[in-house]
Amino acid sequence: MSADEAKAAAARLGQVKVTHEGSTSAFRTMKVLAVHPQFEIVFHIWRGKALRAAEVWIPPAAGRGHGSP
Repeated sequence: MSADEAKAAAARLGQVKVTHEGSTSAFRTMKVLAVHPQFEIVFHIWRGKALRAAEVWIPPAAGRGHGSP
């Protein structure tokens, strides 16, 4: 998945934030954040050409925080 493909996918899900765009460092990948009301996904893009990793975060349901049964 290229940077452009990740941005397009993120745009279909909701708001998009991009950091480190154009980075060529092996230790600082470009990040494309897709923000949706029910989840967030961070796509890590290596040198703008390849998907290195993806992280998904799903917030706890309302009223079901830590310590709740």
